[in-house]
Amino acid sequence: MVSPPRQTADRTSPARALPVPFCLQGFFPFPDGIQELARVGVKAIIQPGGSINDKKIIKSANKAGMVMVFTGTRHFKH
Repeated sequence: MVSPPRQTADRTSPARALPVPFCLQGFFPFPDGIQELARVGVKAIIQPGGSINDKKIIKSANKAGMVMVFTGTRHFKH
């Protein structure tokens, strides 16, 4: 099975122009999202938290030198 092409930001991404925050209405399930955001220049993350992997997420953000704010509130309902 062939995976669909993955769209990623590159050096021309608007995120590279300024230190921008990334806001999320749900939590980060895995650290790879943090690593990708750091790669394109994101410097701060605002998210509700609540993942069983929060400790790994925090460690990844700290390693990347990112600021992370936990709101404690999810902004959608299922």
